[in-house]
Amino acid sequence: MNLQLKDKYSEEAMKIAQIRIDEFENRLMPKMEDLEGALEVFADPSFQLLLVEAQKTAAATERPVDYELLSELLVHRFQKRKNRVARAGISRAVKIVDEIDDDALLGLTVFHSINSFLPLTGDISRVRCFK
Repeated sequence: MNLQLKDKYSEEAMKIAQIRIDEFENRLMPKMEDLEGALEVFADPSFQLLLVEAQKTAAATERPVDYELLSELLVHRFQKRKNRVARAGISRAVKIVDEIDDDALLGLTVFHSINSFLPLTGDISRVRCFK
C-alpha cells in the first residue's frame, strides 16, 4: 500500500515538475529567439548543463517570478559567454534562485545598483533635478 502511494505521489510530482519546466521554457525561448545567434548556444555543452540546472531549479520552485529570473540568467549567460567570471556567477545563481526570498533579492538589487551607479561629472553644480 505504501509503495503504491509513493508511486502515485511520485507520478504527481513529475507532472507538476514538467508543468513548471514548461513554464520556464516558455519564458526562455522567446527571449533567446529575439537575440541574434542565441539559438546556436544550445550546441554548447556547458550551456546545456546550465539549462539542465535551470530546469531542475524551475521544477523545484513554485514562484513564477523564479521562472522569469532563470530565463533572464540564461539570456545573460549567452550575452556574457566570453566572460568566465560572469559565467561562473550565473551558474551559481541558477542553482540558488529558489533559495533566495524576495526581500533578499531586493536587497541584492539595491546593493548592486549602488555599486554600479557612477557619477558622470564631479561638479555638483551641473547636477539637474527633475520635477
